[in-house]
Amino acid sequence: MTDSRKTIAILPVIALTSFMGTFLISSVNIALPAIGRDFELSPVMLSWVVTSFLLSTALFLLPVGLWADRTGVKKVYQYGLLIFTITTFLIPLSATGTWLVVLRFVQGIGAAFMNTTGQAILVAAYPPQRRGRVLGISVSATYMGLAMGPFVGGYLTQYAGWTTIFWVSGVLGVAANLFSFRYLGADPKEVHTSAPVFDVRMFTHNRLFAYSNLAALINYTATTAIVFYLSFYLQQVQGFVPRVAGLILVAQPLMMSLFSPLVGRLSDKVQPRYLATAGMAMCSLGLVAFSFLSETTPVAIVVAILIWEGIGFALFSSPNMNTIMSSVEKRNLAIASGTAASMRVVGQIVSMSVVTVLFSVIFGEKLMHEVTNLQFLKAMKWGFSIFAALGVPGIYFSIRRNHSPLITHH
Repeated sequence: MTDSRKTIAILPVIALTSFMGTFLISSVNIALPAIGRDFELSPVMLSWVVTSFLLSTALFLLPVGLWADRTGVKKVYQYGLLIFTITTFLIPLSATGTWLVVLRFVQGIGAAFMNTTGQAILVAAYPPQRRGRVLGISVSATYMGLAMGPFVGGYLTQYAGWTTIFWVSGVLGVAANLFSFRYLGADPKEVHTSAPVFDVRMFTHNRLFAYSNLAALINYTATTAIVFYLSFYLQQVQGFVPRVAGLILVAQPLMMSLFSPLVGRLSDKVQPRYLATAGMAMCSLGLVAFSFLSETTPVAIVVAILIWEGIGFALFSSPNMNTIMSSVEKRNLAIASGTAASMRVVGQIVSMSVVTVLFSVIFGEKLMHEVTNLQFLKAMKWGFSIFAALGVPGIYFSIRRNHSPLITHH
């Protein structure tokens, strides 16, 4: 295969694994009530099914970024994909909720390998004038996984049991491994770097990089718990079956998937900070609206807010990532990618930590099915109110960053 054909093949390979990862994550969210019933888990323990995965991902992102810069991003990417796939097949065999959480932790390690290197592989393979478009397509695949996950996961959970989600994801993982080893090829000879695992100077001497990452941290902190909350809200409070609840939740990631490629191309021509700031503001307003949900809120209103939120997140995500990856030298691409992924995962952990604390304070030691609707709505209202307030500093960091070079790279 010629170099040009290999370059063309890289995008679908990365897009497939991006789809696979988010498909599994969003499928698990819709299956959480069923998992809780099968293992008789408390709300706090159920939150660890999500948090353990995010925690291990966060712990390994930056060390893996340094390792990848020294040994080769493609090799590290393939290792991560293999770990992720093996644990995906093992999770359905869990005998207890504790083993499920442990295996999710190991699965998160594999995700860290892929998250750190995937964007770096794309940015290194394509010229600067095409990076916004390529990143937009990659993000679109990510959101397509998020879009299909709730519906497919809800359907599988309702008719075949939640374990089938992992069997299906494992099959996708096998296909992704085959494509990866077939099309990614070997790493070119890399320039060894003496940079530390976390180069503080990238934050202290590069305002564009620093503020873009802080904006990402806040945005993911504010928005991560939406699907987690609404999965329980739609099934436990509104009484929808998993299949219907999943179909409703498709609205948000579907908007992300549709608009991300368009916004990605636009960010190659328009200052990304304007697009990202508008997106952050939309997300914050959507969170305010979510805080007013009640037992009798019409489902059409829930869908409308999800659509609004999805468009806002699409406006934020692609331009922000384009800015981050365009603000560093080429030798630091994997570290930059790892740092950006760290902001995402740390934000997700903080978001789920807020949920866990609220669950612990409001629900006590109750099992999930013992929680009353009023208690759950109280926890959800507090959560969305806190996340909406976080949008204010997020908007500040987004708009106050420097102008980014539109089509340049060091």
